Amino acid sequence: GVPVLAVVQDVVADKTYTATLGGGAYCNDLPLEAVNSDIDYRQVVLLTDLKEIRALPRLAQVLEESRGHRRYGSAALEMVEVAAGRAGGFIHLWVSPWDIAAATLICRESGCIVSRFDGTSMDVRQKGSVLAAWPTVHSGLLYRLVQAPA
Repeated sequence: GVPVLAVVQDVVADKTYTATLGGGAYCNDLPLEAVNSDIDYRQVVLLTDLKEIRALPRLAQVLEESRGHRRYGSAALEMVEVAAGRAGGFIHLWVSPWDIAAATLICRESGCIVSRFDGTSMDVRQKGSVLAAWPTVHSGLLYRLVQAPA
């Protein structure tokens, strides 16, 4: 349930993202810089879908507090945007293993935290939710979306 080798190809941008467990993450053979661990969700763009916003009333408020949100239509490409530092977090409630397995390793190797939406650990062989974000963004999102009193 833990990826050891990852490749995500962005054919439109001509970028190949790769990672090996413990070996770092790369884009076109150049190392990805570690993501910022001190910035919170209010200072970043978040990647999510309208279905998630409708399903999670708290998410709409979080997006209003953030720098905004985007959607590209590919979970793998959205997660590598987080790993590359161009977005602070990715939230999705239902993804398949083939959608995120490689991107999970790329995110982790760049310093992101990747978990299920409720903060539990992931086995990428199982369908389910994903919350991938820079460390402080991840903890802030987890608190605001799941743990904070209603």
